Formats: sequence, structure tokens, C-alpha cells
Amino acid sequence: MKRFKQIDVIGQFLIILTFIGIEIFQRNGTYFMGYLIIGGWQLISVILHLIFRKQLMLSPLRKIYNVVLIVVVALAIIAFTIPQLGLYILLALLYIPTPMALFYNYLCFVELRTINHREFISMR
Repeated sequence: MKRFKQIDVIGQFLIILTFIGIEIFQRNGTYFMGYLIIGGWQLISVILHLIFRKQLMLSPLRKIYNVVLIVVVALAIIAFTIPQLGLYILLALLYIPTPMALFYNYLCFVELRTINHREFISMR
């Protein structure tokens, strides 16, 4: 599972860095495509962490992220069912994914660091 965490953290970091770099140098609107790619990657990661939660060392921060994720999904559902609020909620949801993606990447990094630290201590 350590290899999974390493691939997850490095993959997320490279995707985020790539799309930030493309947007800075080309300004061609690929930023929103990056939203979809990193969002898909992180959604798969969340699902895998839920499936294999007994084998993985999970940070308490993951509960916070999962609650925020549930709130975002609920807001999206509300946005599509209540037209009067929909536009305002969708505008808010346009800016929420960036901090969520960065927070999730940090969360996965913290969990990988914990795995590495425990391995180091057990080697002593």
C-alpha cells in the first residue's frame, strides 16, 4: 500500500503542477480541464481509500475532507434542483475545487509521511 500512496501523491502533484504551468505559460483555458483530471484522480483515490481503509494508515484530516466532499456534492444537487439558488451555488462551486484539490494532496502527503516515519522507527 505504500507504493499506492507514493503514486497517488506524486501523480496528484504532477497533475496540479502541469496544469498550473500550462495555464501560466499558455493561458488557453486548460485550467478547467485540469479541474476534471485532478478531480477524477482524487475521486478514484477517495474511493480506493474507502475500500482499503483497513490496510491504509488514514489521517484524521481525511474525515474532514470526506465531510467537505459530501457538502459539495449536496450543494451540487441543490444547485440543480432549486433554480433560484442554482447560479449562486454553481459560482461558489467553481472556486471550491482548487483549495480542495490542494488540501487532498497535502492530506495524502501527510499520510505517506506517516507511513515512512513508522517504517523508519521500526527499522531502528
